[in-house]
Amino acid sequence: MLLGVLDGHGAWGQRVVQFCHRVCTAYFQANSAAIPGDPAGFLRGLCSECQTRLTAGDSGVNCSLSGTTAVFAVVIKGEVHIATLGDSRGVLGTANLPVPPLAAHSQPSFCTALLSRIRAIRQAIPSDLKAAPLTTDQKPDDPEESARILVSGGEIRRAYNDFSLESGPLRVWRPNEPYPGLAMSRSLGDCIAHTLGVSATPVLTHITLRPNSDRFLVFASDGVWDVMANDEVCAFIDQNRAISASEKSKNPEIVLASEVPIAQLLCEEARTRWLSVIEVEDTVVDDISCIVVELTSKRLPEATERPTKLELTEVVRERRNSFLEENREVEAINTPITPETAPFGRQESYKSSKTH
Repeated sequence: MLLGVLDGHGAWGQRVVQFCHRVCTAYFQANSAAIPGDPAGFLRGLCSECQTRLTAGDSGVNCSLSGTTAVFAVVIKGEVHIATLGDSRGVLGTANLPVPPLAAHSQPSFCTALLSRIRAIRQAIPSDLKAAPLTTDQKPDDPEESARILVSGGEIRRAYNDFSLESGPLRVWRPNEPYPGLAMSRSLGDCIAHTLGVSATPVLTHITLRPNSDRFLVFASDGVWDVMANDEVCAFIDQNRAISASEKSKNPEIVLASEVPIAQLLCEEARTRWLSVIEVEDTVVDDISCIVVELTSKRLPEATERPTKLELTEVVRERRNSFLEENREVEAINTPITPETAPFGRQESYKSSKTH
C-alpha cells in the first residue's frame, strides 16, 4: 500500500499537488512489483520522478516559486517505509515507545504561543497511548540542512513584517532578494529555492510493526501539527476511533462523530482549533489533510465528557467566550476594562492608571 500527503504552497501549489498525484499513481502502477525487494529505492525513485517531471519543460506547471511538501509511506509485510520532504509529518500511535527513538526529535510548530493559547481553551484528552514520531521536520534552521543551504548561496532569515521587524519561521532566501521565502529545507518543485540548497532528496526511515503494541499510523500536513502536538493527535484518535464511521458524512455543516471516519474527525478538530483563535490572532487557517491507518481493531473508548455532536460554529463560540470570560474575571481584580484590552494574556501591555 502506498500512502501520501502533499501540502502545496505558492501560487501554483494546488497544481503542483495535482500533478504529483498523477505522477505517483502512474509510478506506483508501473513499479509496484519492485517494492518488496527495495522499498527505500522505490521511495527515492518516486520523489525523483515527481521532481523530474515537475521541472520538465512540458509539465504545464510553473513551479519556480511554487511546490509541495510530501510524506510518502509504503506498508508491506509488517513494515512501514517512509520518505519525507518538508514539514508534513508521520506519527505512530503505540502502547510502547520504540527504543531507540525513530526520529531524534520532532520539531514543534514555530508558533508555540499559538499552540499554548489553543490548549488553554481546549479540554485535554486523556489517553495512555504514546506518540512515536516517524519523521523529523526538515526546516532551514536544522544544522545539517542549514549547512547545505549556506554552501549553496542561500540566506536563512525570517520575513519582515510591516514594521520592518523579523517575524514568523526561518525561511530560505536569495541574498538581497525578497524571494523565495521558503519555510522548509526540502520540497518538490520550488525551482529557484533548489538553486539555493533546498533539496528534493527525501529523508528515509522505516519501522517493523508490532501487532501487540502498535495501534495506528497518522500522516498529516502542518495544518494539523501547528495546532495539535503529536501526543494530542494520538490521544484524539485513540479516544474517538472506536465510534467513528467508515464513510464521509452527508452533511458537511454538522459533524457527527459516529458518521465520519476518524481522519475526517481529526481534520475537523484541527479546523475547530484554528477557528477558535483566528479572530484574535494575526493568522489564517493552514491547509489541513491527514491519513489514518488502523493497525488494530477498534476498541471502545473509556467514558469521557466529550460531545458526540461537533457543531463547529457553536463549539468555537462557546470555547472562546468561556475562556475570555474567565480571563475577564481574573483581570477585573487588577485591571480596568478598556476598549484596548486584548485577550489571551496580553492585558499586561495595556494596564494603566486611567480612571473611568
